[in-house]
Amino acid sequence: MGYQPTCANFLEEGRQRLAQQAYDAVFLDLSLPDGVGFELLSHIRTSTTNTKVIMISAFDGIAERKRASQEGADYFIGKPFNRKTIEQALQYIQV
Repeated sequence: MGYQPTCANFLEEGRQRLAQQAYDAVFLDLSLPDGVGFELLSHIRTSTTNTKVIMISAFDGIAERKRASQEGADYFIGKPFNRKTIEQALQYIQV
C-alpha cells in the first residue's frame, strides 16, 4: 500500500486540511478534543464528493454505527484496531 497520511487533531484543523487538499479517504474519530466527529462528517459530505470516510471510535455500539452510516460514513471501525483492520477498511471502500 502506498499512502501519504496527514494528521489533524481538531475539527477546525480537519476543516482547514480538507480545504487545502483533496483526500481519497479520511479516518475520522468520533470523539475529538473540540467536538464530535459527526460535525466534520457533515462538512465532508456537503463540501467534497469523492472523499471516503472511515469513522473510528471506542464507542462501538449499534447506535454509533447506525448514525455513522446514516450520516454518510463509508465504513466504521471500533477501537482497538490493528493494521489489518485498516487495510480491510481501505479495501472495502476501494481506495
